[in-house]
Amino acid sequence: MHHHPDVKTHCAKTYLEHVRGLVLRIQILQEKIERQRAVMELSAAQYREASSPNAVGDAMENGVIGLQELIADFCTDLADYAEEQRTAHSVLMRLSRPEWTAALTGHYVHGLTWAEVCDRMGYSKGGLMKMVRGAWAEVYSLMPEQWRRDAVPNAAPR
Repeated sequence: MHHHPDVKTHCAKTYLEHVRGLVLRIQILQEKIERQRAVMELSAAQYREASSPNAVGDAMENGVIGLQELIADFCTDLADYAEEQRTAHSVLMRLSRPEWTAALTGHYVHGLTWAEVCDRMGYSKGGLMKMVRGAWAEVYSLMPEQWRRDAVPNAAPR
């Protein structure tokens, strides 16, 4: 099936934004787990010092349950993340130009801003975005089929 270049760009960007979203979700879950662990450490210290351990004990039990739920969510998301990262890495490593791989990997896989990618690669923002437009066109032909099929926007009725 032949798609217009704008549709190819849209599909490739949608796929890569999905990959970036997974990276950010994993980072957010890690931060939540670390915050919850810190609260639990504080609660444990309060429990040891409390004159009425029952109230603190209930709060600690709820905290442990909450932490276990966060960790379970993290493990589920991490398994999905790892598989999708392998696929995305494979797509990006097959790009014909190494600078395309570097730019797209930096932004979509490592979660860098475009400004950070510019700094690391020594490009101006305009130069980088011009280069990235070419990369998106090539990503389209390499990305999983479902993203070429499912990400095509519906035409608006006239």
